[in-house]
Amino acid sequence: MKNTNYRKLIAIGLLVIFVVSSCISAIGIQTIENNKTVNTSNKSEVKYIEYDLSFSYPEVVEHGNFWVVRVKETNHNQYELYDLDPGKPVLPVNISVFELMFGSEIIDIEFEHSTPEIIDLPGPLSFSQATIDTIGNEPIRIPMDENIYDGDDPYPSDWVLKKTGGGLSQGEYTTFLTVRVYPVRFFPDEHNLQFISNISVKISYEEPSEPLIEDNNVCFTLYDLFNYKIWTR
Repeated sequence: MKNTNYRKLIAIGLLVIFVVSSCISAIGIQTIENNKTVNTSNKSEVKYIEYDLSFSYPEVVEHGNFWVVRVKETNHNQYELYDLDPGKPVLPVNISVFELMFGSEIIDIEFEHSTPEIIDLPGPLSFSQATIDTIGNEPIRIPMDENIYDGDDPYPSDWVLKKTGGGLSQGEYTTFLTVRVYPVRFFPDEHNLQFISNISVKISYEEPSEPLIEDNNVCFTLYDLFNYKIWTR
């Protein structure tokens, strides 16, 4: 009789251990395997985009009363950029647009670059030209942004800036990540430029665990689809 009860106790104990271990697996915890942290929850994994850019030495060219900086490998490199950044310095910039799963979250953008080289400016740096239409009068031209040209802070604020927004791509709702890489930055207090010849960019992001939109016929407001953030690191 005692042996029978003992066997029952062992059987019940094993059953309890099995049930508890199953519950722990279902809830999701962090475990350590070979010194590596493994997340056993349903949270989606972090994904990465990595790319490298190389730039040739800038060309500083006189254009009217101003000076313009040009770099061959950039894709926005005109003498006058209309409506891109009105009133702000015209600088060469490489612009990349990445299409991500709708609702993806940008975790971080890391980058490493070469040692900056200083380039003296022979004259005033050109600014982006733009006008404001008026009723019955001549368009008003937006002036130079004196907060930048007379300030102490470099422009832009960093070598790499990002902006995110949502929209449609081939009929699918998509998160758009726009990344600006500037090989040249303007330092107004020193009246010079700093130039980097190469840079490596690493973007980390996370997709939603489930699609945010299952029916492509769902309508969104313009604010929902084009809620762009300011240019940030």
